Amino acid sequence: MNILKNKYRCLWPCTIATILAIATVLVLHQHTTSTTYIGVSTEKAVQQERILRPANSVQRREELTGIEENKPPPELLPDDIIYHYAKQRNLIPIVNEEYNLIFFTVAKAAASQWTRFLMRLEGLDTWCKKRDKEFKIHDIDSNGLKYLHHYPINVAQEMLTSPKWTRAIFVRNPKPRILSCFLDKSVKHGNHFEKIECGAFASDRLPNKKFATDQAKLDGCIDNHKNFDYFLYNFTTNPQSHENVHVRSCLSFMSKKWWPYMNYIGTEEDGALASEAAKLLKSLSSNIDGVSAWDRAGKTGWGIEGYFTCDGNDTGTLPFLGQRPRTIHAVHANEKMKQYYTPELERFVETHWADDFNNPYFKFEEIKLFPEDEDEDGDAEEFSDAE
Repeated sequence: MNILKNKYRCLWPCTIATILAIATVLVLHQHTTSTTYIGVSTEKAVQQERILRPANSVQRREELTGIEENKPPPELLPDDIIYHYAKQRNLIPIVNEEYNLIFFTVAKAAASQWTRFLMRLEGLDTWCKKRDKEFKIHDIDSNGLKYLHHYPINVAQEMLTSPKWTRAIFVRNPKPRILSCFLDKSVKHGNHFEKIECGAFASDRLPNKKFATDQAKLDGCIDNHKNFDYFLYNFTTNPQSHENVHVRSCLSFMSKKWWPYMNYIGTEEDGALASEAAKLLKSLSSNIDGVSAWDRAGKTGWGIEGYFTCDGNDTGTLPFLGQRPRTIHAVHANEKMKQYYTPELERFVETHWADDFNNPYFKFEEIKLFPEDEDEDGDAEEFSDAE
């Protein structure tokens, strides 16, 4: 009898304890399986509730241009240029979860420097490594950064439209930007341009989907690609080169439906890039320890692009973008551009990059190299340019 009493005395407490333990396991399992990202490595997996937590940003554009009241946000589609995976650089934005930041890089608008900054902010040791055949900073498969297409499309959709996230981009006036591209790609790296870009320029697609080389076009490209007018009239307008990130318009780096949701748009104007960058980075605070992005990775430790190294601790003592090479990147002085531009070439750029000059989302300080009635050619003198 005593044995039975002891047995039943234990029954209810044991049953309740068992039920509570099972319930706890189920809750934990549901929380883990329902919020862990797809496509992120196990050791770096993050919970969705943290990803959608507000960033501690103190500066935002108070009104987002072009968002219609009571209208649902645009839908992110699998083939959207900012989400569809391709090995084309600069088209899919970089994501930093700790700072709730989505950053859209634009080629020839300090894209390499911004990519390095975001690598440093992410804690990647390779942020200061020199580029070589093994290390390609813009290779989205190997540079260690997270990109928008790494996230499920419903999560990416929320990131693109939620006020909890900062979506930032820096754009550049087409006149210095396209000249910068020419000087860097066609002149400074002329041998590579001849092998790769001239080859693509001279290739014609055949009905059987194979390519044939137009030898006359190839020879013409090799002979003339260091002439700015040839570069503009041929390379930038060629269908094979039209999608090249270095010459496509800044506006075309994303579908127009997303521009109203950009809440930080900076411009690379004379002397303003560093201050614009610092303004953005000081406004972003870690959702882990509250440290600003500026204090963490921007305030010091930088040198001139191409002149600092990861060897030892001597990466530089400058702030981010505090000093850049004395080229057209740093000073797009009119007299320097007039060494390459003519009135006709200036009008060509104004026409072919008209969407960058005329849109409701960003404006540039006017650069007018020649009076409207001037029509004389300018002589070009070469000077180097860094990316």
